[in-house]
Amino acid sequence: MSPTMKIAFTGAALCALAACAADKPAALGPSVNNDMTAPALTSDQIRKLVVGNTGTGPISGSHINLTIYVSPDGTALADLPTGIDHGMWHLTADGQVCWKWDSYRAGQEYCQHVYQSGPDYRFVNSTMEEHFIFTPGKHIEA
Repeated sequence: MSPTMKIAFTGAALCALAACAADKPAALGPSVNNDMTAPALTSDQIRKLVVGNTGTGPISGSHINLTIYVSPDGTALADLPTGIDHGMWHLTADGQVCWKWDSYRAGQEYCQHVYQSGPDYRFVNSTMEEHFIFTPGKHIEA
């Protein structure tokens, strides 16, 4: 092997080793954590938190922030990178908030338990977790 080839091969090997030793890439949004130590919020607590307010935070499995407005009439707005999506929401007797969007999450209804984590509220089910910080009022224009 020529000296030039040895240098190239050694350089390539060192680069490969450096890549293996590098830190893992940052996680895509919050990871789904169903092992909650605090109890989930009740339907009444969720209603007081979200109705008439706007929540903003990251979506699990992505680097996307989602902003939602939860209207008192059972409708909702989501501000996504693809634009504004319209949806419906309701609370269940067992303390979950359920969402159904025109486009987001393929228009499929999904329900989530809600946990408080400092100023964040974690909306969690078995496949996704969204963290929101809520501010009073509507901060999305449809």
